[in-house]
Amino acid sequence: MAAPEPIIEPVPVVEEAAEPAAAPSSPRRRRDADIEAKARQGELPPPPDFSAPPHARYRAKLAALVELAGKADATGLRAISINPVSSSPTALARYRNLAVLAIEAREGRA
Repeated sequence: MAAPEPIIEPVPVVEEAAEPAAAPSSPRRRRDADIEAKARQGELPPPPDFSAPPHARYRAKLAALVELAGKADATGLRAISINPVSSSPTALARYRNLAVLAIEAREGRA
């Protein structure tokens, strides 16, 4: 008794579109883009919300950044080292960078 031959059906070839469909923009990405656009126009970004317990150890550094941003001290903001290894320092670094961008935009406009 011979084993029956396996039936192999051809797989239809689906051609991909020339350009992949753009992923819909999430509300967070739009918000972040709006904040960055405002910073480029000289508006300071809102500080991140560090009221949750995991952020407690970073609140002093955030307060220092907010104070320097309020004084429009771009050099002082750049001097603060931030190692973005978790969400809290990443938020601090983003705030600092946007604040520097806003301050420089103001100085460039003046």
